[in-house]
Amino acid sequence: MKSMNKKVVSIATSIILAASFITGCNKTNNQDSQAVFNNIKSETKIENMSNTIKELTSEKYEGRLTGSLENKMAGDFIAEHFKKIGLQSPKDINDFMQYYKQNTIKMKNRPLMKTFDSSNNILKEYQFLDNFYFTLAAHRKINGVVAAPMYYVSKESDLNKDNKELENRVLLIPKEVYLNKNISDFDNILNLVPSIKALVIERDKNDPKQFEAGYFMNPVNVPSPTSINNDGTFMVMCDSPTFLELKASAEKEQSLYLEASYEIETKEVANIVGMIPGSDPKLKDEYIMISCHYDHIGNNMNGTYNPGAFDNASGTSVMMEVARILKAKDIKPKKSIIFVAFNGEENGLIGSNKFAFNPPCDLSKTVDINLDMVAGKNDLPLTFYSTKDSDLINDLSVYADKLKIAHDKKTGNRSDHTSIEDMGGQAVTLTEWDMKSGYHSPKDTIDIIDTKELGKIADFICYYITNKAL
Repeated sequence: MKSMNKKVVSIATSIILAASFITGCNKTNNQDSQAVFNNIKSETKIENMSNTIKELTSEKYEGRLTGSLENKMAGDFIAEHFKKIGLQSPKDINDFMQYYKQNTIKMKNRPLMKTFDSSNNILKEYQFLDNFYFTLAAHRKINGVVAAPMYYVSKESDLNKDNKELENRVLLIPKEVYLNKNISDFDNILNLVPSIKALVIERDKNDPKQFEAGYFMNPVNVPSPTSINNDGTFMVMCDSPTFLELKASAEKEQSLYLEASYEIETKEVANIVGMIPGSDPKLKDEYIMISCHYDHIGNNMNGTYNPGAFDNASGTSVMMEVARILKAKDIKPKKSIIFVAFNGEENGLIGSNKFAFNPPCDLSKTVDINLDMVAGKNDLPLTFYSTKDSDLINDLSVYADKLKIAHDKKTGNRSDHTSIEDMGGQAVTLTEWDMKSGYHSPKDTIDIIDTKELGKIADFICYYITNKAL
């Protein structure tokens, strides 16, 4: 029994010493990790991010519309930054440019809407985006001119093939009728009465269910070129006060003039991709990706353009600064770090989709932290936005708590994380769900950016990299 007691004591002592050793190692590792992070954090320069936003939102880039010369200039600016700081261009990607082709939309001239009388005298001209916009959709006319009398559709039953008053008219559709119909219902009546010239539909800009921002935006969705019917019918959305004026004009038997000149063209554009290769033979084929999109919605052709500071020069500036910080500190991560600026996000996540189908890395071994609309002057938390839960979200939540960053979660597919998740990667978009401060408008300038918050977001990403890649 005594010898047994001694053995038990000996084993217990060994366990305690081992536990102490492990605890000490973990404490040392944590201390080392914190020291590395503090060293990295000291390199963060808010001024760099602020200057990037000022550059990308300046007039020379005219809102960075995908397919435009200005969009190409923005891509060149980012690629030059990657080259300057010493990132590598991944295999099969030429000088940081991942070229691909996509359909692009261009507004050649400002859309017009005017009322006129029987003597062709212009009575009133309405303002694009202030009062109306053209819908870019399949089976619709997006180019040309219409001039015709108006007919007010007072009830759903008016929309029938036997109603001769629909013929050769611009139909005014009140919101009560529009919201009770499906698009297919309108397609059916247009097929039955092909002489209808246009649909002008009342939309309530103050209804958050219809318009999150409370105003009209320059449309940049790109319908398939083969689906466009320029011999068909315009579809125009107008605000309620304008609609009521048009209704009054229709009662006076006045007419409406509509003109639009949108052009769809297939162009070669580029995602911008750089990387820091992993240094560990066993871990270098695992990837942390920091992404954003750099395109925006372009020129309004009315004397204004959409600078896109919050959406998404903010995310682009943080991505570029994180890349610079890691290179400036000569960080040699065990895992590979990829930096991507996607194109074509505003047209429907096209650039990230092209990337996901032809990635320079194994997406099943990739986590993507995507930056889209961050550091606004608002009281909103940082939202972790994804299509599903993942270990990445859990890790980000833990690290955000440690850095005292207010955060929440939201499920959805309205940013580039969707493309990566759909192809097997883990991806989360960091965003602030602010649609009221200038989203997709000329008001989206650096004035709505909290530059100090840019630094916090950059530090947050560096903290994740420190803990997961070093």
